[in-house]
Parts: sequence; structure tokens; C-alpha cells
Amino acid sequence: MRYNFRVVPGVFSTEVTMNTQQTPQPQQVARGPRLRIDDLIGGVKIVAPGEEVIVGRAGDFRVGEGDLTLHRHLFQLWYGGQGWMISNIGSHIPLRIELRGVKGFSRIDLGPRAVAAVPPGPSRITFETPECPYELYIDVENSNVARRTRREQEMEEERTRTRHVPNDEQEELLRQLASYLKKPGSSDADIPSVREIADALEWTEKKTNHKMDRLVDSLKADGEKVYKPYKTFLAHYAIRHGR
Repeated sequence: MRYNFRVVPGVFSTEVTMNTQQTPQPQQVARGPRLRIDDLIGGVKIVAPGEEVIVGRAGDFRVGEGDLTLHRHLFQLWYGGQGWMISNIGSHIPLRIELRGVKGFSRIDLGPRAVAAVPPGPSRITFETPECPYELYIDVENSNVARRTRREQEMEEERTRTRHVPNDEQEELLRQLASYLKKPGSSDADIPSVREIADALEWTEKKTNHKMDRLVDSLKADGEKVYKPYKTFLAHYAIRHGR
């Protein structure tokens, strides 16, 4: 504030000029839990509310840089005020979102241009290209979601046991494996190599091995007695369950 005094002969006059400057108000910082994204091969990024990240071959968080069948920008993550959001900004690759370590949670299938809320807590995002399957871990830190104690979880598992329900591609794999043992007189020797199975499914050999490994892990968790080679075990399993 500044005062200016002006004196006129014979007259005393006070002229007051007040200068005020607005103090800049600090920008409000978005509050909320941070998000951690992990590609499971050494790449990790932590994103705070007010920031956003684009995942893809040429995104802020890069995956599959050598895979030309993967979108340059596949999906975007940002904090929407009430929680973290995800948008599939690709044109043809669907995303699958599942909670990690929680049975009975419905999977979120996120098609191109779709938007969904990221589940609180630890989750995984999976997607595939003709070249490779991908899996990323997402963790929403400092989540307010109440966690049950380990003992409560064990008691719940004792009361209720859920069985793995194969997804569409796992069903396709099981039906293909079962077909080799349905012919009269067929035996395990009629189950071809993984490369031939992949060719029949129009998949890559890498994708076929990955699908078998994931399915075997799920069935093992259900209490199935797993044995190798996995293709033979899965073919027998498929026949027993009417594929």
C-alpha cells in the first residue's frame, strides 16, 4: 500500500492512492493415491494424480517397442478425481483387466475407445498381438480399500472353492487338443508338436506355449494333478471334461 501526500499553499490536502497487488493463489494439487505400472521385465513407472501416462510401442511407458503389430499408443491412464481411469485408445486390440490374488472377480474387457475405472488394489492388464502376449501389473497405492487378514482369506477359501472357467481362447485350445484324441484308435502319439498346434489355431508358437502355461497354472491352483508334457495333460483334461 502506498500513500501520496500533496500540499497546496493555504490548503492542506491529502491524496491517498492505494495500490494493491493480488497475491497469486497456489494451484490446487490433485489428491489421491498414486498408481504404479510394471511391465514385469524391469520397466516401472509411478504416476501421481494430476499426471497421465500413455502406454504403447511409442508411449510414455513403452512396451513391445519391436512389435510392429502393437499400437504406438494403446491405452491411457489418468486420475479422474474419484479414482484412476483407463481408456483403450487403440483401434483393434482389446484389453483385459483382472484383480490379482482375488478369486471370483469378474474380468473387465475393454474394447477400442472404451473407458473404465481401474479397480482399486493390485490388478493385471493383459492383451495380445499376433506376435506376442503382454501382461502388465497395475497397483493403486495407499488405497482405502479394506483388506481382509490372511486368516480371514484362508477361512473364506475353506468355505468356498471356485473353479477356473477357461476364457474363449483357452476353450479353443482345449477343443483343438481334444480333437487329436477323438479319432478311433488315437493315442498320445497323435498329439502333434506345439508348432503344429499353433499352426492349426493360427497362433504363434510363443502365444500357444504362453496360453498352455497360463491354463496349466490355473488348473493346478484348482487342485488338478498336472504332468508334462503340458499339451498331453491338457488334451486328457479336455477329453475328461467333454471338449
